[in-house]
Amino acid sequence: MSDDEWNSEPTAMHRVSLALPSDAEPDLLEQRRGPGAPRVLPLLEDTVVIGRGEGVAIRVPSSSVSRRHARIERDGPVLSITDLDSQNGVLVNGTAVHSAVLCDRDQLQLGDAVFIFRRGAH
Repeated sequence: MSDDEWNSEPTAMHRVSLALPSDAEPDLLEQRRGPGAPRVLPLLEDTVVIGRGEGVAIRVPSSSVSRRHARIERDGPVLSITDLDSQNGVLVNGTAVHSAVLCDRDQLQLGDAVFIFRRGAH
């Protein structure tokens, strides 16, 4: 797929793949617990919304996860997570946060879903 083509994943929102150098590895979320686990999710977009609702980039079908629970955003090489006023909040390494910069191997918990952030080789 070329960098300008629409990603054909079946969601309410179309996605565009970002260009990575051929030797680069994308940043990843590894879901370890919760509905859908285990799975590995590449973070290829500048903005990724996680929640249980339709039309989010990463869907976790759990009543403990809000429809639009959290957003991961890229600002250059830096990725950060922001709680979208969810019912159960966002924990990074066991600490409740409104927003936080992500580091390799951070543990993210949204309701009963637990993810490990893996920094790709850029």
